[in-house]
Amino acid sequence: MKFGVCLNLNVIFGFICAFQCASARVLETYNFTDSIRTAVVDAHNLARRLVNPPAQNMRIMSWDNQLARLASQYSKRCLFKDNEQRSHSRFKPPGENIFVSRGLNFDRNYAVRSVVDWDAEKAYYSLDNGCQDNQICGHYTQVVWSDTFKVGCGASKCTSINVRGQEWRDATVLICNYGPSGNVVGRLPYVEGQSCEACHSSDRCENKLCTNPMREASVPPTPTWTEWGQWTECSATCGRNGGARTRRRSCSTTVISDCTGASINYDIFTCVLLPDCPTGGGGPSTAWNAWGRWSECSRSCGSGRQSRTRRCSTGNVRDCSGGNRMNLRCNTQPCVTTSAVWRAWGRWGDCSQSCGGGRQSRTRTCSTGTNGDCSGTNQSSRACNTQVCPSWRPWSAWGTCSKTCGAGQQARSRTCSTGNDQDCSGRNEMTSRCNTQDCPTWRPWSTWSDCSKSCGSGERSRSRSCSTGNNFDCDGRSEGTEACNTQDCPTWLNWNNWSSCTASCGGGTRTRRRICSNRRRNDCTGSDQEIEVCQTSPCPAEWLSWSPWSDCSKSCANGERSRSRSCSTGNNRDCDGRSEVAKACNVQDCPTWEAWGAWESCSRTCGGGRRTRTRSCSTGSNKDCTGVAEIVEDCNTENCLIPTGLKDLSDNRHIMAPRLQHAIKSSRLRLVIWKLSIEKQVKSYPLNQ
Repeated sequence: MKFGVCLNLNVIFGFICAFQCASARVLETYNFTDSIRTAVVDAHNLARRLVNPPAQNMRIMSWDNQLARLASQYSKRCLFKDNEQRSHSRFKPPGENIFVSRGLNFDRNYAVRSVVDWDAEKAYYSLDNGCQDNQICGHYTQVVWSDTFKVGCGASKCTSINVRGQEWRDATVLICNYGPSGNVVGRLPYVEGQSCEACHSSDRCENKLCTNPMREASVPPTPTWTEWGQWTECSATCGRNGGARTRRRSCSTTVISDCTGASINYDIFTCVLLPDCPTGGGGPSTAWNAWGRWSECSRSCGSGRQSRTRRCSTGNVRDCSGGNRMNLRCNTQPCVTTSAVWRAWGRWGDCSQSCGGGRQSRTRTCSTGTNGDCSGTNQSSRACNTQVCPSWRPWSAWGTCSKTCGAGQQARSRTCSTGNDQDCSGRNEMTSRCNTQDCPTWRPWSTWSDCSKSCGSGERSRSRSCSTGNNFDCDGRSEGTEACNTQDCPTWLNWNNWSSCTASCGGGTRTRRRICSNRRRNDCTGSDQEIEVCQTSPCPAEWLSWSPWSDCSKSCANGERSRSRSCSTGNNRDCDGRSEVAKACNVQDCPTWEAWGAWESCSRTCGGGRRTRTRSCSTGSNKDCTGVAEIVEDCNTENCLIPTGLKDLSDNRHIMAPRLQHAIKSSRLRLVIWKLSIEKQVKSYPLNQ
């Protein structure tokens, strides 16, 4: 019974995704543990070894990490459509199966059930007739494609996935990629025959599957061709048309597509000059044996099929060129119904139980379309899955801890009663932490000591201690040494030439220098410079150079500056001329104030105001002149007039407090007094006046 929906969109097979998948958000990308990877591979190999009819060239499958990464990355896109950009370094292109369900979380059981669902499509497929009309068989044929030997899968949980126009929420998508790809048009998924009959010569047969460690390695070796095999006999021994002979070689990986070039070499020149054949004779085939008899027709009317096979003379069909099976349609005449008869039984339905004894049924129909016209019943049932339901056997004892300290792991396992752990629900392995105590470890190394030499190969050392306090508890050394400053010690190079003497007479000096071999003077012992006296003969008396001019004695109005010189003998009297000279400087006039400007208007007309006047310096900048550029003085200091009504108050001002007298002078108090005066006058005089 299906628990999801499958999609096989291998472009080589011819299926195309015809709908646009809605965008969705990935919730989780699942990790394929070793247990899940093993379960997926085992489920594929179980389906491959149980094909019916048996396969003579079915390879065993193994896991491929690159295919798994491809599948996992594409599963994150949450699409139910073909990955048209899928690529692989070895398989070009890889095959692909897709499975989607909703409302289910991914686990080991989910992965196995997906493969079982793909394999269930075999009910609609046969090697003779292919896939039944209106059915999908592509997942099954990819699972049992005999040349495929690698699989890798990935799965993700998505918010939603568009499945044939419907939005499936809380959906899980599983994708498996295969190499080499299956479902190639015009080819059967496998060749019918005795199991392992057509395996590669270097393969071994293991439980009906062709196995080869080199082919199944997780990292394939570099592919190379083997030496060419022996030439076959000519395909003809007589006849003017001649014949051909062939020789073959194999790829070291047993996968011919891994190697570049042809695996078969043809030669016609050796077999072209042949004698004429006797009448009616052509040379017999040296590869294929004669065809066997035709099988009975599968139907007596209505178009059946019959087949015949042949064997290669070497016993291995891969050694012969061409097919070993021939199919033919037969009894194509329409079936004639003369009376009501039952048509063939339909397929058996699903079993009601997977184990422990269930029932399954099938039906048939009458040729007239009415079941009552035929005698007997149109339904039939039978017991199914009578085997005992699988159950886990007891856990094994815990294995040895992987570490003696520092938290190791130990494992135990159990097996299913059927012999196939996939038949039981739950884990077949369990791990537990053990020896969790800390392991003795070295503490960090100390810093390196100073080098014993600065050059010429010295030595430095460092030490460390064990965490237990006893260095014998830790593996390795507690002290380490290494060479240091291995470079040659620097030495002085040759002295340079002497410089010119600093004087031509009277005693001067000259110098010469040398450099250290490493260009760093402090690394060599001694001085890098040597000085000696030269030109010691007395010099004639002569004036030495003038000293620089002194600063000017004034900044303006004719100052003076001077300079001096000395005689070479140390006594100025020995030289003719003056030892000192002077000259004028800063002869420009000093800055002066121009005349004061007129007074500005007084700030008040009475009661004490202020007025200013200014002047300018002759240089244009007042900072150049000494003194002030502005003066301020009082003006209009006389009292302002007092209204008549306040005469008594004015006359008695000698008895008023000093503060009040000062306030009367202020403009604000004068305004207040003025207002009071006006009000008093208005009250003092009649209105008719």
